Amino acid sequence: MKSISRIIVLLCFFSTCTTSLAGEASYHPSWSVKLAKAVQGRRSVTYLDLFKQIMPDISLGENGATAKSVIAIRHIAGADAGGTIATPVHIRSFQTVNFVEGGKKRIALLAPLDTGTDDAERPALLAVFDDGDLPKLLDAVDVGMDRLTGFVIPALVQIGKGDQAIVTRSQHFNSNESYARTALVFMRGARIVLVDTFSTYGVRFCGVEETQTLSFKGLASDRKRYKDVAVRVTHKRAVAAKQCAGEKPRPPFVRAISAIYAWDGDKARFVPGSDAIKRLEKRNSEQF
Repeated sequence: MKSISRIIVLLCFFSTCTTSLAGEASYHPSWSVKLAKAVQGRRSVTYLDLFKQIMPDISLGENGATAKSVIAIRHIAGADAGGTIATPVHIRSFQTVNFVEGGKKRIALLAPLDTGTDDAERPALLAVFDDGDLPKLLDAVDVGMDRLTGFVIPALVQIGKGDQAIVTRSQHFNSNESYARTALVFMRGARIVLVDTFSTYGVRFCGVEETQTLSFKGLASDRKRYKDVAVRVTHKRAVAAKQCAGEKPRPPFVRAISAIYAWDGDKARFVPGSDAIKRLEKRNSEQF
């Protein structure tokens, strides 16, 4: 029989996703905002009005809002990810965060969509609006990659003097394990663009706890619009004094796996300078 460590998938217990830039603020999203609440700085425009640009027939109910139609939106991870969003959809809660793109103020809304199904991968709407008197929809995508999706805290990474990237995370938990996929996205030309997705894992068993904590940091640059972005996974194993009988003792460790993503003007995207993180993801899936 395979040992417990071999049959349990290594999954991640997340704590934070940090930017670590000197002088940067911690960008926290507003949680569970009411749909009928006025958009910040406006008296006559509600968040429900913004959602109507994506779901024209959305209406308020006792426990949120329901829509029978949704405009066509693509999945941020590509054509092979996600699928057609079944309707009607129900929004029970959503989050919002303000950020900048090209020096212009933007509003982002993130809403998990309840379609009445029990799919493992559930849709989550990320919509970006300008910051006008009547905010106009710029783009909307599906960022759902697991059961639970939300902004990471802090939700933004400074990737340029006038540009911030958004961090979302999809995850689910079992009794002693969890796993998640994190997406780093930004706005370019009124379009939500993916930098990359990152899978991280962790598990607790037999007195052993393994975690993989993801962090982002925009590196200083005065020569170009977009900074290089350092992505780091801190893989840590903590071991209690007593482990399970019959199990091979597991020594504690702390390892750092990183990659620098740099903007490639010819390819018009961020490109990693190393495949170290992707190799870690592959080892996770193969070993555990």
